[in-house]
Amino acid sequence: MTGLYFIMLSDNSNDVFDIVAAPMFKQRRFRHADHTIIGIAESIRKAYGIVGQIVTDHYNRTGIYTDLKAEFVRYYGIKSRE
Repeated sequence: MTGLYFIMLSDNSNDVFDIVAAPMFKQRRFRHADHTIIGIAESIRKAYGIVGQIVTDHYNRTGIYTDLKAEFVRYYGIKSRE
């Protein structure tokens, strides 16, 4: 499981996504927190590729890069924790 990376919605308002290596979930504090995982990749390179594809799809659908996180939350019906 050490080669897995989780793509999550960021908890802060400055970032859209976080990419976290699976071993981070061994930490009790991190493991017991709520996370909105939107993807899993088998390498950091593939995780960046997934995030890039999400951003590109959003731009193709809306024509803008702004408000990506809010649109993502609305589109998939995810409750934001901000």
